Amino acid sequence: MEEPNTQNKPGRKPDKWSSQPVYAPDPKSQQELMKELTERNKELQLFFRLSEMAGSAEVTLNEIYQELTRIIPESWQYPDLACARIIMGDIDFRSDNFRETPWMLKVPVFVDGAESGILEVGYTKKPPSAGPDDKDPFIPEEKKLAGAVAAQIGQITGRIQLREALREREHKLETTLRSIGDGVISTDTRGRVTAMNPVAEELCGWTEAEAAGRPLGEVFRIVDARTRESVPDPALEVLEKEKVLALSNHTTLISRDGREYQIADTAAPIRNRLSVITGVVLVFSDVTENYAIREELRKSQERLDLAMSVENVGLWDWDLRTNETFFDDRYFTMAGYRPKEFPQTFKGWADRVHPDDLEATSGLIRNFLGSESESYVAEFRFRTKQGDWMWIKGKGQIVERGDDGTPLRLIGTHTDITERKKFEEALRRNLEEKNILLSEIHHRVKNNMAVICSLLALQSDFAHGKINPETILQDLQTRIMSMAWVHELVYESNDFTRIPSGKLIDRVTGYLRNHYKPDDKEILVKIRSGDLFLDMNRSVPLTLFVNEVLTNAFKHAFCDRKQGTIEVTLEKREKGITFSVKDDGVGVPDLERLNRPDSFGYTIIHGLVSQLRGKLAFSTPPEGGLQVEAWFPGETIRDMAAAGPHSGEESENEA
Repeated sequence: MEEPNTQNKPGRKPDKWSSQPVYAPDPKSQQELMKELTERNKELQLFFRLSEMAGSAEVTLNEIYQELTRIIPESWQYPDLACARIIMGDIDFRSDNFRETPWMLKVPVFVDGAESGILEVGYTKKPPSAGPDDKDPFIPEEKKLAGAVAAQIGQITGRIQLREALREREHKLETTLRSIGDGVISTDTRGRVTAMNPVAEELCGWTEAEAAGRPLGEVFRIVDARTRESVPDPALEVLEKEKVLALSNHTTLISRDGREYQIADTAAPIRNRLSVITGVVLVFSDVTENYAIREELRKSQERLDLAMSVENVGLWDWDLRTNETFFDDRYFTMAGYRPKEFPQTFKGWADRVHPDDLEATSGLIRNFLGSESESYVAEFRFRTKQGDWMWIKGKGQIVERGDDGTPLRLIGTHTDITERKKFEEALRRNLEEKNILLSEIHHRVKNNMAVICSLLALQSDFAHGKINPETILQDLQTRIMSMAWVHELVYESNDFTRIPSGKLIDRVTGYLRNHYKPDDKEILVKIRSGDLFLDMNRSVPLTLFVNEVLTNAFKHAFCDRKQGTIEVTLEKREKGITFSVKDDGVGVPDLERLNRPDSFGYTIIHGLVSQLRGKLAFSTPPEGGLQVEAWFPGETIRDMAAAGPHSGEESENEA
């Protein structure tokens, strides 16, 4: 193409590649762009503040709700007129200026899948955007923001309620410890007393305050009931052997005032989450009177407590001497079977354990029976009558041993933990997705700002005061929007590694077609994209490349005619992908000149192809015009899996 001589006219601009003026709509002013940036910054500030409050263990839910009613209006289109209200249950939280008006936006708040409240944001009086007929004054960004905030409120509420439930559970456990009928003493790693419950105080004759810091052997004096010889300090023995220790059935506790009690007790190491021993816990009970009767009652009560304390828990009892096994009714019904529907044997259990879990679980039980441990815990999948798999947490404890220490009897439970497993997996995925999303957002925003700065710097090197600033801003706008389409597709799919090429090119092409749409021309655009998915690292430079090539075609290819065709193709070829833009326009007389670019646009094109380690070629099709073709190596393709709705299809659009 030859450089024409044109005159500047309102709404048009000269271009060295065109012989006719091309229509160019007025771009957004810098003031408008800064306004949009300010609005997005307000939204980010809102979510930052919400995240900050949610992460504080000192802030209550009510404080979060009330603070949100204050800061949400600051992110609205007209903050001076905005007000907010959050209704959670029977409690109503309002901003100071809240009042009901016709211009209110209400969004439900869901907590754990159930509608639990309402977020209401609106204007205290008619905003400028409402129009004379009082139509919906809310822009799409406000509606999306309200929905996102409501979703965050629901998630934060669920997390904090769970946290409070855990705190309450800890409190109940502490209360239970103080209320149980057995004596409990804990020590540090030196075997010195750190805590005692009331039963231990009564049996030992020491108050917790008096015993604190004293060696366990001084407070908990025990002797062999038959020989009256002193029994080694159980705390020191546990610390030395690092395992659970059960005293013999003939142990006598001598109280501080000289009273004696026949006791049964167990000492066990206290371990932190890293399995490091931090102390010892000693649990003991007075079995002086009616020892045999109380022991049998304890076993019966233990069965009842295990069966009734937790919903959907089955009880089993295994006599190793006779190999007889007992399963209670819930053991069967929790998996959909009728009571006694399958054999009450080890084999009856093993036949219903998932094949992938059977060897590990059976091995754990075998190792447990051959060890000195008193209990075990295993998690495995169990087949229901319907053929599905449910997750079971199995617990077993030795309740009787022979004189030589051989286990004689086990008792235990089966607990349905399917929902817990699902929750843990969902929570793990959610946390991973959130961490990835936050990391990627930070990384991508920083990178894209750097790209924009680089484009501005490079543009200034080419401009030298010869190019209209409005033209520069207009071209910069299309480049920024091209990058924005990449982010939009990422947010739609929540996957930074699978961006559908068909959708991406279609959106960029549609935007450029509307942006440079001539009033007096009919330009047909044909798009063909194979089943290609791109990752984000390569999508941004590839999209900028598409933007530059299509912009040149729209602006310069049809300067002397009323109609034309642009064909856009992206397909897998020769261990890579090939992108082509072909038009039947006026063409370029000197193709070699395009390989030695002296314009800003073609300089960017060469730079982007080089960044993607590709190859660039220019040619004149038989029907005339210009074809720009770029080949990129195979690593540009992230995944060739099932295509999206645009992949492998052709679409036609007219400008």
